[in-house]
Order: sequence, then C-alpha cells, then structure tokens
Amino acid sequence: MRRGARCSSRGPSWLGVLAGLWLGAVLTAGCAKQAPATSQAPGDAGAMDSASAEASTDEEVMGDPLLGPLSELEAREDELMEAGVDLPGDVQQERALSGKSSAVPAGAGEGVGRCQRIRDLATNICTLRDQICELADAHDDDRRYESACERASLDCDRATEASDGCSDA
Repeated sequence: MRRGARCSSRGPSWLGVLAGLWLGAVLTAGCAKQAPATSQAPGDAGAMDSASAEASTDEEVMGDPLLGPLSELEAREDELMEAGVDLPGDVQQERALSGKSSAVPAGAGEGVGRCQRIRDLATNICTLRDQICELADAHDDDRRYESACERASLDCDRATEASDGCSDA
C-alpha cells in the first residue's frame, strides 16, 4: 500500500488541522473588526479613511463607542483647518487642552475645489454630530458624551457657515 493512501485513511494530518485553525482565526478576527462598524448608526462611511475606520472599530470593540466618532471628528477638524476654516473658540480651547493644534496652516484654503471640499466636510461633520449626539442621548449620565455632542454641534455649525459663505470665484 502507498504511504499517502495509508495516511489519508487515518484522518487529517496535523498540518491540515493547524492550517484550518489558522484560517478560522484569521477569518474570525477579520469579522470581529468589521462587525461593530456595520452596527453603528448610519453615517458617511466612505468619508472615513481606512486608518480611522480600523482605529474606530478597535476602540468600539474595547467598549467605548465614543472614541471612534470623536477621533473621526478630530480628523475632520484638521481637514477643515487645512481648507482655511478657523474652528470655533471652544473647540480651539478643547484641542489645546488635549495638546492638538488649532492653528490654520499658512497657505491653507487655497486651491481649486476648496468650496466643494468644505461642503463635503460640512456634510461629514454634521453626520458625525448626529451619530455622536445619538450616543449622548443613550449615555445621558456621562458628561463626556454631552461634551462631545456640544463640540460636534459647534463644528457642524462652523463648517455649515463656512460652506454657505464659500465661493470659488
């Protein structure tokens, strides 16, 4: 009898079993990272970059659903400043306390498509505001959520104001 035939009659080899376990672990880990992102409140997922999305789901898995949207809001604040839009005073103070810059970079706001970029940012920030404020409603006993909702609301108002007043002339 051939050696290969004899081995297959005894069942799967350990190498096959280990490969199957490894593949199962990889698939399970991938699904676990994606599950919280799909169960979140609706938003503009296309606007999130992959690094923000991955950080968001990792933090949500760890139990704090506010961290992902707040991190995304900070990224959109950075983009707003890069487009030449000053942040509201209260938001500037909060960023300064956490060690983040709130200064508009030199030469910011120049370039073709600036107004469209600001309009897109306003839409994304206001969507994040809705998501964060829904979380605040669900966690009405936690001041962090209320503060995050207030910040997102200020950002939404400022981005909308900048969008409404923008012209690429």
